[in-house]
Amino acid sequence: MPQKKPLKKSRKKIRVQSLKLFWITFIYTVSFLTIISVGTYLLWNQHSFSIAYVPIDVLEWAFIGGMMGVLYQLAYHPHTLDKTNFTSWIVAKPVIGVVMGGLIYFLAVSGSIFLNGTSSIKNTELLDVFAFIGGFSDKLTISLINQIVDKSFRDDDDNDKVRSLKTQSKETTPPFS
Repeated sequence: MPQKKPLKKSRKKIRVQSLKLFWITFIYTVSFLTIISVGTYLLWNQHSFSIAYVPIDVLEWAFIGGMMGVLYQLAYHPHTLDKTNFTSWIVAKPVIGVVMGGLIYFLAVSGSIFLNGTSSIKNTELLDVFAFIGGFSDKLTISLINQIVDKSFRDDDDNDKVRSLKTQSKETTPPFS
């Protein structure tokens, strides 16, 4: 009989935590929808409105991606959340998403300049998708940045080292039969 009491307390504790997480998620979702709705309404009829040279629709989709990243984490992985930094995380994630979305826009414009010789991008729908992905997964965006930096700033000595390591590994690895 004494074992049932602690079990009852732990179930009650889990129920309270689940209820708290539900209300946090609900309030967060309502706040998210309010921010996006008001922002879109105020900026909808502005002709080519941009912030820091980034079109507003790209930033909106990056913000939506960041908010969806938070909601996804709350819904599917609540056990992985750090309870001490939770409040700052739910605020910082969408802001980081907006910055990553802006960075993706600048990478796309740079690619357009490199390939086409012009920075004009008429249809930003694909950029909106990339901005959403960048806002949703900042790890993916940081990985992309690391790859670009590695390829752009690797000197010839590093390339020679990589090639020599590859040939050494081929020589020491027995062939498959």
